[in-house]
Amino acid sequence: MNFSNETFVIVGGAAGIGAAIARKVAAQGASVIVCDISEINLSRICEEISTSGGTVAGYKMDVGSDESTRNICEEIFEAHGSPDHLIITVVDYSRTLGEISDISASHWKAAFEVNFFGYIRILENFIPRMQNNGKGVITITSSTLAVLPDRSMPIHIPYSTLKHALFGLATAMSVAFNSTKQPIRVISFCPSATATENAISGVAGTKFSHLQGAIAQGATADSVADTFIEKIKDDEFLICTHPNYATDIVELAKTKLNPLRFINRNQTS
Repeated sequence: MNFSNETFVIVGGAAGIGAAIARKVAAQGASVIVCDISEINLSRICEEISTSGGTVAGYKMDVGSDESTRNICEEIFEAHGSPDHLIITVVDYSRTLGEISDISASHWKAAFEVNFFGYIRILENFIPRMQNNGKGVITITSSTLAVLPDRSMPIHIPYSTLKHALFGLATAMSVAFNSTKQPIRVISFCPSATATENAISGVAGTKFSHLQGAIAQGATADSVADTFIEKIKDDEFLICTHPNYATDIVELAKTKLNPLRFINRNQTS
């Protein structure tokens, strides 16, 4: 696949799935702008891509801050214009863990501040530019959990909830752009469990630290990125890396969207 003459802005792109996508699209000719809060990871991914002959620029962005997001977006627009692709892969795992007994307003506010409202801050700045440019692809990273319930949900209820919210956001945006005949495509990207450093370190030092080994058995960021890149040229809304996800979605529908019936059905089938 060739991405020559295409520009990708990847927010949360200095590590994990975002970094894997950045490396791969840069290798296929894209100009890549990576935004992340970690200066160390930004420096690393930019050096990797440039050393390999790719075109890359890095910007430190704190999507938890209105001011930081707005200022960095303006710098990007001034230097690079409106992108062909905006991919948002931001996730702060440490704030998304929690069982039903952990639920409090402060916990939920912390979970949503970066992991949901961070997306809103980015979109607030990018959507008008992409509308004025008359084209673009926006990818909102959700999770397989947003379309297929499983038994891991009880340990990260805020994560599961906000990923459903992001799936709903992408769905509403897709319909809205289409209804007003704006040529902006929206993708809901739903990876399954992925063994990223962020995910593994996110449970370290918590009561869920025993799950580090299980998380490490998940898919690699490279394999998830490969699936995404393979499908991005297709005119599809959902890109999901879960094996047989389409069949499972049909099975979920047969249960009338009852998560318990679906989970128990999968366990016994």
